[in-house]
Amino acid sequence: MVSLTLTDLPDEIIDEIAQRTTLCELKLLLRVGNRAVYNICIPYLYRDVTVCTATTLCSFCEAVNSHPAFATRVKILRILIPSFSAAMQWEPRVTACATAIARLTALETLEVHTRRLLSHLPSDAFPHLRRFVAPFFGGLVPFLLAHARLQELAIGEQHLQCGDLRLPTIHLPELRAFYGPAMLAGVIIPSPPAERISAMDAK
Repeated sequence: MVSLTLTDLPDEIIDEIAQRTTLCELKLLLRVGNRAVYNICIPYLYRDVTVCTATTLCSFCEAVNSHPAFATRVKILRILIPSFSAAMQWEPRVTACATAIARLTALETLEVHTRRLLSHLPSDAFPHLRRFVAPFFGGLVPFLLAHARLQELAIGEQHLQCGDLRLPTIHLPELRAFYGPAMLAGVIIPSPPAERISAMDAK
């Protein structure tokens, strides 16, 4: 009886295994010590990325630009930075980060808390996006119009006046959950309505 080790398997099989592993299992695979296994598995570490500092964001964007395979693996991206430091306010740096994020075409969940970065993202970059979490920002309407397959939308509460929301009716037929300002709910809730709606009054 012939026994096979992981390193004896074809690259395609190792790739299938990596796709179906948890993060803990993936880390164990990376410890096999084989360069081919490492090269196949490392991009899958980027399936679910949470960024909490501007430095980490820059490092992540550099990794995406340097290794295009990473961009096709990221399914969930959370950027939990409320605002950029003075160094990150530099326009070319913000643009470079937005350009790298726009390469994440397999993204299914995007959570961004930085309006400056949101305003630089292309409105139609994420064809598979199903969940979007963000504060209200100037490019929200074009973004939503380009992502009709959204299933969950959360827009942070803002100090909005009625005149600030001259919005068309936004067609989101697959929307199942909405969390955000009541004035915005009126133009995006589909018919039939979302299953979960949490609308707040703007102050």
